[in-house]
Amino acid sequence: LIYLMDDSKKEKFDAILPLKLFDKGELIKYSHANWMKYYRLDILEKISNYARNLAEIYIEKKQWEEVGYIGNKLLLWNSFHEDGMRYLVLASKMLNKNTFSHKVYSDFIKNYEKKSGVKYPLSYNNIISHYKME
Repeated sequence: LIYLMDDSKKEKFDAILPLKLFDKGELIKYSHANWMKYYRLDILEKISNYARNLAEIYIEKKQWEEVGYIGNKLLLWNSFHEDGMRYLVLASKMLNKNTFSHKVYSDFIKNYEKKSGVKYPLSYNNIISHYKME
């Protein structure tokens, strides 16, 4: 997985492949063993960073399906992953799935505010306008 996420290898395969491999279940299931805790956190951090970098590339290319896929995966792995929420909200909006986009945002901030006890700092419009779209 780490080898596949190496930047120099991206042109040789489908760049989203590491996310698909991580999500197949075997790696996640295996990684829940107690002795794997340190490695699990390290792998999750690396795959999250890879996903964020890849999402930014897809945003530039306006490949909204891929941005949405990445956002959804980040949220599935961690329901409080702010970048995951932002990517899924943006991609859904750009794919004209406005109701779904608003629902993702609304559900996220409800959970965020319930767990943290503070108001979520970014509005829906701030998230959408952060990316200058034509």
